[in-house]
Amino acid sequence: MTEVSRSSKRARRCDGDTTRTKTLSAFDVDNCYLTPLPTFNDRGEPEDVEMGLGLAFCEALGVLAVSDCSWRSTLYGFSVNRDSATGVPMLVQKWRLCGFRLYHPRIFNFDGAVGYSGRLAFTKDRRRPLLLATDHGLNVVHVVDPVRGSLVGDLAPAGSIDGPRGIATRGSLVAVSFWRDRTPGNSGVAMYRRDGNTSWRQLWCVAEPRVPAWCSFTGPGGLRISRDEQYVATAFIKDTKAVLMLNASTGEPIKYLQAELCGASDVEEHPDQDGWLVACCCKTTPTDATVDFVVDTTHRDGEYTLRQASLPTKSEPGHARCKHGEVAALALVPGLGLVARCFDGPHHLVLFTTPSMAAMGAMSGLRVAWITVVVRGVFRRARK
Repeated sequence: MTEVSRSSKRARRCDGDTTRTKTLSAFDVDNCYLTPLPTFNDRGEPEDVEMGLGLAFCEALGVLAVSDCSWRSTLYGFSVNRDSATGVPMLVQKWRLCGFRLYHPRIFNFDGAVGYSGRLAFTKDRRRPLLLATDHGLNVVHVVDPVRGSLVGDLAPAGSIDGPRGIATRGSLVAVSFWRDRTPGNSGVAMYRRDGNTSWRQLWCVAEPRVPAWCSFTGPGGLRISRDEQYVATAFIKDTKAVLMLNASTGEPIKYLQAELCGASDVEEHPDQDGWLVACCCKTTPTDATVDFVVDTTHRDGEYTLRQASLPTKSEPGHARCKHGEVAALALVPGLGLVARCFDGPHHLVLFTTPSMAAMGAMSGLRVAWITVVVRGVFRRARK
């Protein structure tokens, strides 16, 4: 992991481990490496997925959903497997839903006239999980059954969201970013709440030009609702202040993430370490694109502490050769690491993982079960 120093007005910068207390993390950003994440079809044959923006993981189902924005506009559901001999992770297709059907109307159009869509999110409340997919070409957010890989409805009436692009969920909340074209004045973010198995109601919508003058709001992309449901972190591709925090209750813009990111396509909140993983996509060339880990802490005196560091852009010696291009989407998968959806480059899916995760994956199921029993026994004795 590479620390990058940047001058910041009124910033108290902390480097290395002084910014936070080191804990045993499911995904340690300071000790990760890059590796390919191969995909296989339902016959067990290697099959690459084309470029796209969609990526989401459902822990309850063990399904990693992926979309492509080729002319086919396809959704995929993958199970996360490991090679029985080496423990190397791989994705095996469970289902596929193609948006193009000969002699029939399209059911998806992720490669519409202006830009792309097909970003994905799973619902995360106590009801059965559903997969949500933005579709700016058909002006709708699709609702998909992630078990059967079939359409079950729409988040809102078709056309009520003008050019849906990004989507995020937390509990019963669903946030959607939208823009029709790249001219200022038609971008926004809307928040919905699930109030039935396949029904949602809108809570608020913030859109140009009804935003403060201090923030740019053109072309929002990927977004996430924070764990405490206080903020909606929204990525903007064209701005150097690329991640804008909105009030999750009202949609009011609150602040920027205090980091120079050269444009961002997606964000992901780290589950253990207090910070954000940001896919930075608009650097000098696509090969300069990075995934940055940013910790931005504002103090009572108005100053802030900033830690910003880049994850590896290519594999290390001793690991499978890999280099990521422009990263379009991120998804944290427990026990596996951070999966990145690349818009270009030789690998459209790559994985940031750690030696401890790789070692655990290489263990047999019997050994993992034995370790679990031992750990539980230690805690039981400690409670006595």
